[in-house]
Amino acid sequence: MRRAAATALRRASTATPPLTGCVALFRRPPSHEGPPPVPLPTERRRSSGLADADASHRAASAVAVSETASATKGNAFGRHRLFCSSSAPWSRSGSPLVPRGMDRADAEAKRQPSRTAPVRNSQSDYVATRGLSREIIACITNDELLTLVVRHGSEMNPVHVATVWHRLGKLSRGIGTKEYSHGYEHSHIHSARLSLEEKKRHLREDMRMEILERLSEKFAEDFDAMNLTNVAWACAVLAYRPSGSILNRVGANMITKAQASLKSVADGGSDRASPSVQALTNSLWAFATLQHPMAPELAGVVAKATPRLMDQFDARLAGVGGAFNTQTVANQLWAYASIQHHPGNELMDAFAALVTQHVEDFNSQELSNAMWSYAALSHFPGDDFMRVVEIEMAKRVGSFTTQGATNNIVSVAHFQHSDVAARAGLHSFMSALDHELSLNQVKHYSAKGLALSIWGVSVLGGFSSKFYRRLWEHCAEPSSDRSTLIPGLDRNGNFVRMLYQSHLLMKAVAPRLAESMPAPDWLHTVGKDAWHKQVSDTRPSSFQANFARHLTGMKVPHRQELVTEDRNLSLDVALDDYRIAFECDGPWHFSVNAGVGSLGSVPLSRNLVRDTLMNASGWHVITVPWDDWTTHRDRGKGKEWIARSSNKFGVCDLSASDLTDAPK
Repeated sequence: MRRAAATALRRASTATPPLTGCVALFRRPPSHEGPPPVPLPTERRRSSGLADADASHRAASAVAVSETASATKGNAFGRHRLFCSSSAPWSRSGSPLVPRGMDRADAEAKRQPSRTAPVRNSQSDYVATRGLSREIIACITNDELLTLVVRHGSEMNPVHVATVWHRLGKLSRGIGTKEYSHGYEHSHIHSARLSLEEKKRHLREDMRMEILERLSEKFAEDFDAMNLTNVAWACAVLAYRPSGSILNRVGANMITKAQASLKSVADGGSDRASPSVQALTNSLWAFATLQHPMAPELAGVVAKATPRLMDQFDARLAGVGGAFNTQTVANQLWAYASIQHHPGNELMDAFAALVTQHVEDFNSQELSNAMWSYAALSHFPGDDFMRVVEIEMAKRVGSFTTQGATNNIVSVAHFQHSDVAARAGLHSFMSALDHELSLNQVKHYSAKGLALSIWGVSVLGGFSSKFYRRLWEHCAEPSSDRSTLIPGLDRNGNFVRMLYQSHLLMKAVAPRLAESMPAPDWLHTVGKDAWHKQVSDTRPSSFQANFARHLTGMKVPHRQELVTEDRNLSLDVALDDYRIAFECDGPWHFSVNAGVGSLGSVPLSRNLVRDTLMNASGWHVITVPWDDWTTHRDRGKGKEWIARSSNKFGVCDLSASDLTDAPK
C-alpha cells in the first residue's frame, strides 16, 4: 500500500496540476455513478488511470490548503482573510478543512505550488481575457464559486457578483454535476445524501457568504435591473436572508427603475431602459417567496408596469431569458396570491384571457399555480377559464405532483359551477380523479394533503368517486401514521375541522355512503370538539346587527347567532317560529370581481356548503348579500326586502308588518 501511494505521489509531482482559480477539487465519479462531470475550461486532466487522477487531486488539494493557511493579509472588508488564495472549504470559524486522506503534516509539507502551475501576473491580464466570467459560469459546486469569490473578489464587477449569486441559485436546484459538500474525494457520493435544506444550511453557515454580501452592498447602486433580479432570485431560491441591507437596496432600486420607466412612458418618452417583464416578475417572485416587507410595494409597481407590456407575450418563448412567456404569467400570479395583494381586475382578467387562449402551452406546474392564485385571491376568472383549465387538467392526470394535485382540487372547489359549460369541465375533472394514475398517487399524499383533498372533493360532490373513497381509506388506515398525524400537526385545528365538515356534508348529501365510508376514530372526538368550538366561538357582525334592527322594527321575534341543537351550526339571524335562517354574507363570501351574482359578485362554494348543511337540518336559508342589502337599505326599502324574501318559502308572511324603515 505504501509503495502504491508513493508511486501515485511521484506521478502527481510530474503531472500538470490545474490552474489556480475555479479548480475542480473532486475526483471523477465511477462510471456506475453516472456520466463524469464536464471538465472546466481552466482544468487540465490526465487520463492515465484512477491512481493518477487521485494522486493529482491530492496534490492539488494540498497546495490549496497550504495557500489558505499561509495567506493572512488582504483584509479589505473587515475581519475576513478576503482575497487570499484558497481552494479549501471554510466554516464560519474561518478554519480551512484538510482533505480526507491527508493529515496536516502532509499538507504543511506541500506548501509550495508546482513549478508548472501557471500564475496570473496582473489583474488586467485576467480581466482582458474575460476568464473570470467564464470560470464563474463553469463552476459546478458552491465551494468552487465561493473560493472564486475569495480569490478574485477584488477583480469582480457588478456583473460578476450578480452572476455568482445566480449560479449559486442554479446549483441549489441541481443544475450541475456535483453538489455542495464540506469534503473533497467523497463529495459526489456524500452530497447525494444531503437534503436540499441541508445543502442550503451549509451554505448559510459558510463564512465566505459574508464576503459575497459585502461585495453586493458595494455594487448595490451599480446593479442593472437584471443584476438586481439575479441577486433577489438567488436569495429566494436559497432561502438566504443576508445580514445587511442588500435586499432592501435591491428592492428599492428595482422599484425606482420601474417607476422611472413608467414616468418616462407617461411623458411620451421611450421605455427602452425599462426593466423587462421577466426581470420585474422574477424580482416580485423572490420578494414574495421571502415574504419580504417590500413585497407589497414592489407588487404595486409591477402591476402598473405589466399591462403596457402584454403585447410582448409569446407562449412559444418558453425558457428564453427575458421573454414574456407562460412562466412569467404563472409566477406573477403566484406572487400576488402568496402575499395577498390583488393587482386589479384589469390585469387579473388579462392574465385569465391569456391562460384560456394558450392553456396547452402552460406546463402542469404553471397551470396549477395559475388556478391556485385565482382561488387564493377569490378572483373568479370566468366560466371559459374554468372550463378549459379543468379539461386540460383532466388530460394531464398523473403529471401533477401530490401538492399540485391537491391545489388543483381545492382551487376548483373554491368557485361555484353554475354555468352549464363550467359543469361540463368539472365533470371531466372529476372523472380524471378516478384514473389509475391519480389513485396511485394517494399513498404519497401528506396528512394535510389528504385533509385538503377530502374537503375539496366533498365540496364538489364527489362522494361516490373511487378517489374519494381511496382518500378516506388512507386517512383512516390504522397501520398508517396518517390516522394520528393530522391532529398532531394541526395545532390550530383547521385541517381537523375541514375533515369533520366533509364528514357532516357526506352524511347530509349521501347518508348511505357515509355509513359505509371509513372514518378515523379520532375524527369523532378530536374533530368533533374542534368543530363545536369553532361554532360556539362566534360574534355578531355589524352587518348582522343592522339587519336585526330592521326585524326588531317589524316586531318579528328573532335570535342572533343561534346554535342548533346538535351544535353543528350557528345561524346568523334565526326566526325560530318559521325555521328561517337569514345568513348575512359580507364581501368575503363572494368573489372580489364582477360576475353573475345578485349585483355582480360570484358567491363562493363555502356558501353552498353552509346552506346544504342547514337545509339538511330542517332550516330554510335566505342569503342576504351585503351589496344587495346595502342598496335596498339606503333606499329605505330594507323591510320590504325582508318581507319579500321571507315569503318565497310560503311559511312566513311578513307583509302586514310595519314596513317603515328604522334608522340605519
